[in-house]
Amino acid sequence: MSADGEAVVTVGSLLEELARREAVARQRIAEIREQIAALESRLEGEHDRLSRLVITRETVEEILGEAAGLVGEPVARPGSQVGVSTRSVRCRCGRRCWVW
Repeated sequence: MSADGEAVVTVGSLLEELARREAVARQRIAEIREQIAALESRLEGEHDRLSRLVITRETVEEILGEAAGLVGEPVARPGSQVGVSTRSVRCRCGRRCWVW
């Protein structure tokens, strides 16, 4: 401090403070890069999960579509009192599926 109570800043202390701030900024950058790497790993995992779910849904839709094509209206036979009743309902998959 100077004689009148003001803080004296020397070139050396100024350079030390700048170096300290640079070190802090570098540390923050390193931490953020680590967070980004962890997030990229999580993101890749979620993309893989989504891909598997889409493939599963498409396969189920394909199977249900083929099964719906196999189920038709029952053929009425003369004298037949027992028939198979089929109807289309909305199921949990969100599509219209056949029940009998």
